[in-house]
Amino acid sequence: MEQVQFKTTVTFEDIAGGSQRKTRIIMRMDFPSPAERERVIREYGADKGLAQTLTRLSGYVAGTSDRAKEDRSQGVKQEKHA
Repeated sequence: MEQVQFKTTVTFEDIAGGSQRKTRIIMRMDFPSPAERERVIREYGADKGLAQTLTRLSGYVAGTSDRAKEDRSQGVKQEKHA
C-alpha cells in the first residue's frame, strides 16, 4: 500500500446557545489531489473512519458534560487546567 499523506485542520468554534454552550467542529482535510483523496477513501475507508471518530468524540463530550453536571450538583469543586 502507498503511504497516505494529507493535512487535517480542526477548528473548534464556540456557538452561543442560550443557557447551553455549543461548539461547532470544522474539519478540513487537504490532499495532494482529488485522486489521492478518492484513493484514501476507497482503500482505507477514511470517510467511515472520520464518521466513527466524530461519533466517539460526541459520546466522550456528552459523558464529560454529564460528569461535570453531576459534580456540580454534588458540590465538587472544578479545577482549571492550564
